[in-house]
Amino acid sequence: MDEVRDFMAPDREVGRSADDALPTAGLTDREREILRLASNGRGNDEIAQELTLSVRTVERHLSNAYLKLGISGRSARTAAVARLLREGD
Repeated sequence: MDEVRDFMAPDREVGRSADDALPTAGLTDREREILRLASNGRGNDEIAQELTLSVRTVERHLSNAYLKLGISGRSARTAAVARLLREGD
């Protein structure tokens, strides 16, 4: 994870002002929390267990986050986590 953050660090600072709306600004706190856990390599079942949720609820939060971020497909989870990390969240 540190290597990914270091790689993306220059992008975080270029062209970003305090007033810019972040692409992840529309995510709920729970969606962010689930994406943070996913960024640590946890699977949906592990996330569900840690947050005392059903796996289906975790999947639903992830689907909602992907929709809000405008991403889809097999790489949606990776893209969503990358976006969250890129924004320093």
